[in-house]
Amino acid sequence: RALSINRQAVLVDSSGNAYSSWTNIQNCLAFNPTLGGLEFVCRNFNPTGHLNAHQADAGMTFWVHDMEVYQAEYGNARYPTSVASTDAHIGFPILDPGTGTWGHMGAQWCEGGWYSSFWASPVDLSGDIGSPRSVGVELPTGDIVFVCDEVNGLLPYYTMSADLQTTVSSGNLASNSQLWGIDCNGGVCFVFWYDLTDLSVWYVSSTDGVTWTTAAQWALTYPSPYTSNVLGWPQMAITDAGDPILVFDLSDGNDLTYPFSSRVYVSTASGATPVEVSNDGYGVWSYPTIAAGGGDITVVMQCAMDTTLIDSF
Repeated sequence: RALSINRQAVLVDSSGNAYSSWTNIQNCLAFNPTLGGLEFVCRNFNPTGHLNAHQADAGMTFWVHDMEVYQAEYGNARYPTSVASTDAHIGFPILDPGTGTWGHMGAQWCEGGWYSSFWASPVDLSGDIGSPRSVGVELPTGDIVFVCDEVNGLLPYYTMSADLQTTVSSGNLASNSQLWGIDCNGGVCFVFWYDLTDLSVWYVSSTDGVTWTTAAQWALTYPSPYTSNVLGWPQMAITDAGDPILVFDLSDGNDLTYPFSSRVYVSTASGATPVEVSNDGYGVWSYPTIAAGGGDITVVMQCAMDTTLIDSF
């Protein structure tokens, strides 16, 4: 719904159904580095499987509501992500129409530029690889690199031209892994993941999405605030100086209540002790996301102010 109060509005859903606005929430909002515009992409509840994109200028006063940008051309889309790029881009995993399981990875770009309704036809980047998640960023070259998780633990990437018509490079960055995060700033793109066996954290970097550095380990020592600690919601951002910053939460694996006991930590450098940014005095903290720019680092997270009321956040 769009609610205009003092000119400030965020259109998160076109249908009045809150579920369709839930997505890879940390990656559904993107910023245009040239025009200063914001783009939000979300599912359309009716018809199911279609996607909407919404754009606003820096003053949050002008909206472009592109109804059904993606119209299930390859199957029902889920959990779309928006790309911070000069021309508007979105990416999304697609369910296999025959089996309903995770299938292809799709993408679209707005060929009319920001603040237009001229979205090009969707592109199938990957074929049927079984991908439940994909995230894209714009490289210093102007190309777009998409990285996704596969259900079998592979971490494939697809570097595409800005119009998504040419595959510049593709391959697998890791196996037996899950994506931690991807970001591009300071002229360099980093991709972080964690090993599914021992939760060790690894990363590669690139400036062009073609040549990647050798995988290196990020020496992360996990805090142990609980007897049973469960890793959740890992994210990362790159500072203007090109330095990675990681964020994650740890929940109490023995806590069966909701919201679950959890704490949020930031890892500022490989080998450095993670810093807790949550505060038990205010309640239960979880679901962090992180952004960096202009010399600042910002962490946004959910806090359950009253653990007896599940809607008191």
